[in-house]
Amino acid sequence: SEDEFTLLKAGCAIPVACREPVFFKGEYHFDGGVAEPIPLQKAFEDGCDKVILVLTKSRQEYMRPMLATKVLSARIRRYPQVFELMRTLHTRCEEILGKVSELEKEGKVLVIEPSDCFGMNTLTREYEPMTKMYEQGYRDAERIIEFIRNK
Repeated sequence: SEDEFTLLKAGCAIPVACREPVFFKGEYHFDGGVAEPIPLQKAFEDGCDKVILVLTKSRQEYMRPMLATKVLSARIRRYPQVFELMRTLHTRCEEILGKVSELEKEGKVLVIEPSDCFGMNTLTREYEPMTKMYEQGYRDAERIIEFIRNK
C-alpha cells in the first residue's frame, strides 16, 4: 500500500542525502541509524545470545567525525535534535564499537566488515566497486556458519 512505501522511504531518509525528513503517520522521520547507529544492545535485550554485526565500512570510518557538518547544518537546521545526533554520531559509534570489541573476545559478536571499500560511499552507484564489495562480503560471510555453531 501507499503507507508501506512511505515507511520504506522514511527508513532510508539519510539526513545528508535527503533535504527533508519523510512525513509518516503524523510525524517526521529520518533513517533510524541517526538515533541508534548500531542497535547492538537492542539485539541482546530481544534475547539474542550472539550477534552478527555487518558493517558497511571499517570500524575506523565509523569513528571519524562527519566532514559534512556545514552541509548538515544547512540542510537540517530546522531539526536541531537530528543535527546534534549527526554531529555526535562518531562518538556514539566509537562507544558501541568499544563494546563490540569486548563481546568479540567473549565469542558473542561476529563482525563482518570490509577490508577495502573500493572507493565506495553511501551514494555510490558504479557497478564495478559494488560488485567487488559484494564478492568480498560473500567471502567474509563464510565465517558466519562456524560462529553460529560454536557454543
